[in-house]
Amino acid sequence: MKNFFTTIVFLAAISTGHSQIVGNSAFAKTNYIQLGLNECGVLGADSIPADFVNPGDYFRSVIWDVNGDGWENGVPNFSGDLLSGSYYESFRFEKSNAYHTQVYRNSAVDCWFNDVDGEYTNYIANADSVVIEWTTDMPYFTIVHQSIIYTNKKYIINHVSITNTSIDGHDYYYTREVEPFIESYWGEIFTNLNTIEAKYDIEGYSLVSAVGSAFNTYFAVGSKNERAYTAYSEYNYNYYVYDGSEEGNYNLDVIFYQPVLLSGETVNFSYAYIFDEAEVEEAINKTDDPKVTFPCVAGNIETGIIYEGAIEINADYQAGSSYELQYALSGTDDFITTDLTSPRYWLVGYLEPCSTYDLRLISKCENDTLYTYLDNINTLCFDALPSFEIQSLKIYPNPAFKSFTIDALNMTGQVDAIIITSSNGCIIEKMYNTSINNLIEINTTKYATGLYSVSIISDQKSLTQSLVIIND
Repeated sequence: MKNFFTTIVFLAAISTGHSQIVGNSAFAKTNYIQLGLNECGVLGADSIPADFVNPGDYFRSVIWDVNGDGWENGVPNFSGDLLSGSYYESFRFEKSNAYHTQVYRNSAVDCWFNDVDGEYTNYIANADSVVIEWTTDMPYFTIVHQSIIYTNKKYIINHVSITNTSIDGHDYYYTREVEPFIESYWGEIFTNLNTIEAKYDIEGYSLVSAVGSAFNTYFAVGSKNERAYTAYSEYNYNYYVYDGSEEGNYNLDVIFYQPVLLSGETVNFSYAYIFDEAEVEEAINKTDDPKVTFPCVAGNIETGIIYEGAIEINADYQAGSSYELQYALSGTDDFITTDLTSPRYWLVGYLEPCSTYDLRLISKCENDTLYTYLDNINTLCFDALPSFEIQSLKIYPNPAFKSFTIDALNMTGQVDAIIITSSNGCIIEKMYNTSINNLIEINTTKYATGLYSVSIISDQKSLTQSLVIIND
């Protein structure tokens, strides 16, 4: 980690910018805003305050000149939050790949949570702005967070870039959470009672704001990025409200979602912290990131267990696109769409025994459609079972009104599972036999009237019979 002390100051008639690093913390101060960031990349510096920090700012987070009349003028002359000048801020990062999901969190003063190590890699004070950049280079990803505080503006623009340095990933979430105790004027008793308002997708952007109950101080979080959402929540990322209002103590959140991030790729997004309602539109327009076209990734499919009348299909595909599985007899184009049985798994039923099928997974993306084929898959033939096994299976009554019984007492093998399939090929139910014998009763009151196929799975082979179910 860096451990040095540097100050850059620009003085002009109406503009002043300060940027400083002390130990592992970074500080910035302009005409209206002062902030401190700790080594975890969140508000709440944990080092000795920089020499330009206003006296009494114990937690060294954010304070601002709420009246806009200069740091030394007015009563009160500046406003902060959380026990004399600090926000409680944290960020949460979640990523997934084909094998697992990982969640990281960095939080608050003194880095109460610190799953992601980082350091300040850039700090510049210009005549019109101060820039502070924090970078983490973890084994599987890199995150760069840059804050720009404009000298004569009452907002902070934050840019985030996430780079995937591992295998192809999906379902990336980056959440920034702030608890706005914004009613703490110097010399006054603070209050954390705010009027919170969340507006989802208004004129192409999202915004969540807090107005204090004592002095009407204003704070908002917003973004125009198409993949970003704002909300208010309870403590620790719970109870998100994207559109609505309440009065109380709530956190303000900005949430960025990236459905797919391939190995080596980088995605960027921006958001704003705003301290003056009159500057909302100007600040929001600086978070309008270029529209991103996400890659279309074809999924993969492979067969599981194959029966006389059914085929198990396992899939591996990315989030962010829609997928469907179709099947047809080989040599035909009469593809039928089958419903997903469970996540990344299909049980394609009501097939002809001793037949050959083609299957395809369709990946539907924003600007493209990709196909993954699995051709010439053969279902098993009934003659693979002794004829007496076929004759030993009884299903009654047929039609069934409230229930039916599967009598396989004379079969040589144990019934492992029962698959009930509708006439259009959809798997209605798959159940496993937990009884000690092969006499099984199944309730049919939840089924619609119609023709069904009942497949009995035994020793990875199946027997199928038709059944009519009648319900009033």
